[in-house]
Amino acid sequence: MTSQAPPPPDPALDRIRSEIRGEARGAVDSSLGLRILTGGQTGVDTMAAVEALAAGFRPHVVFPRGYLQEDGPLTAERRQALDGAVLHQLTATAWAARTWSCVRLADAVILIDRPAAKAAARQPGRRQPSAGRCST
Repeated sequence: MTSQAPPPPDPALDRIRSEIRGEARGAVDSSLGLRILTGGQTGVDTMAAVEALAAGFRPHVVFPRGYLQEDGPLTAERRQALDGAVLHQLTATAWAARTWSCVRLADAVILIDRPAAKAAARQPGRRQPSAGRCST
């Protein structure tokens, strides 16, 4: 597997990090000290946010500029499904910037159904040297 260097940190990261840490949390979030952070892609990312809402969390969802998903800007219907989530917008429009921004903001990363996720699953707790994060 070849590895590409991550893009430079998005200028919006410090603002988003402050918003995540400084926001008043719901009961589940604050009592357990947990935060749910996901990218804004359709499919698994959106499902994670919707399920977190159903479980009483207030998830943070990070989008490229324009609240882009792979098929265009976040629609009103999809925005309604995320009602209660905190939506964050990066300055970059690139998908790689969104993915790496989530990694940089997170304490742990869960990869689902990707070749990299399968490789990481064979090495639980493997640290991502360029991001300083642990993937499981």
